[in-house]
Amino acid sequence: LDRSSIARLKRQIVFFFRTDLFITQSYHIRDKKERFIMDNKNEQVYPRVDLVELEPDGEEIDHLTDTDESNFRRINQQNGYVGKKPKWWKTLARRKGTKSQRASISKMTQKGYVLPRLDKYQHIIDLSMVLTKRPRGEPLTNDILVPKDTDSLNIMYKKLKESHMSFSLEIGFGQGENLLSNAMRYPNNFYIGAEIHQPGVGVALGRMSRALESGEYWLEQNWWVGNSSGEFIDEKPKKDNSGNIEDILPYDNLRVYPGDGIKILRFLPSKSLDRVFLTFPDPWPKKHQSQWRVIQEDTIGMIGEVLKPGGHFYLATDAVAFDKWTSEIFEKVISKNIEVNGDPTWQEITCPSREDWLPALSKYELKGIDEGRHTTCRCWKYKHSNKS
Repeated sequence: LDRSSIARLKRQIVFFFRTDLFITQSYHIRDKKERFIMDNKNEQVYPRVDLVELEPDGEEIDHLTDTDESNFRRINQQNGYVGKKPKWWKTLARRKGTKSQRASISKMTQKGYVLPRLDKYQHIIDLSMVLTKRPRGEPLTNDILVPKDTDSLNIMYKKLKESHMSFSLEIGFGQGENLLSNAMRYPNNFYIGAEIHQPGVGVALGRMSRALESGEYWLEQNWWVGNSSGEFIDEKPKKDNSGNIEDILPYDNLRVYPGDGIKILRFLPSKSLDRVFLTFPDPWPKKHQSQWRVIQEDTIGMIGEVLKPGGHFYLATDAVAFDKWTSEIFEKVISKNIEVNGDPTWQEITCPSREDWLPALSKYELKGIDEGRHTTCRCWKYKHSNKS
């Protein structure tokens, strides 16, 4: 390490172990990268203007310009989701999968089960093309992306309506226990699963690959079946064979997006999904980590944008703090919608039995049960505002 690297490391260590001052996520303001700091005493976050050590009483805060403060207030009021995670999170999450996991991702990508990198802005995914293009050895490319505000959108919506299929998105499917289970049980429903964690994507696609080779669905999951005593019973639910499922291979109705599930919301057609599932997201329990929590006011708006009128958003979590956070954010969104449109738009309803949408016990949930955590399931119904 050179001297500058050592000095930078020392500064990071100093900030990390301070009890009342620490660095938070980097932001982008008008294409200029800024660093931010948080003063715990005042529970405020401020743009960092230099690399000098700041005193615990926050004296350096007085040197901020009016522009710096106004820029930060503007960002802080947006209540936005920050997709870029801190470096320590990436290290702990082991973003790079094993050799076999990476091989499974590559193999299933070539077969056409994996959605491509979404880098064409002002475009959306043509779900009708994804639906009709069965994975038979041809990878999906950016050809599935169509420009917004074109005649092709009208054609796509017409084809989706004629398909009479239900479309669902699971954000953060882990190792795919519930995603694969739902795709097996409801072959006439179309599922998209998004997971940013590469090892989880590799495990799920590996299970799908073995299912294709054997011609049988993956059936090694721990099934959840509730009874009056609340016990967990290992029982396999029956596959839903309603409708025409001839000439369909296992998981023909499933596509995987190996990336941030919030990002894919920007590329889905408006009013195209029947259900959005958020299962056991990272709770980011500390107060200064709130900007990385999936549920924010803007993400709720994005979820509502892609849901059909009467669509549902499902949440499963075993983190009490995250459950409370979600409820509070939804209350804020509903209050604002009533104030602006005179319509709550969202309505929390009694959550359907988890056997209908969360039939399996994931590895993460089983670990939580062993540690004494309890899973909470919630559901919100969305109806588009009369003024939208």
